[in-house]
Amino acid sequence: MRIHAPAGVRKAKVYLDSKVIKRSSKRKFSVWVNVRSLRRGNRKLRLKVVDNNGRHDSATRRFRCCARVLPRPTFPAFTG
Repeated sequence: MRIHAPAGVRKAKVYLDSKVIKRSSKRKFSVWVNVRSLRRGNRKLRLKVVDNNGRHDSATRRFRCCARVLPRPTFPAFTG
């Protein structure tokens, strides 16, 4: 996601389902989200930025986590 802040970034926060997962005051930064640890369902990733002039801006992306595929159990080879 990208947000244009020509006056420079005062603070930026990244939310995953209304919980802050990253804070920064850098011009560029990245966030990794481990989707394997999330439960299935719809998720919302939001980026909120305040620039040096006090202007607020935000961007939102939604994505879906599907049910985990469990590996098939392995049985010992039949010997009898």
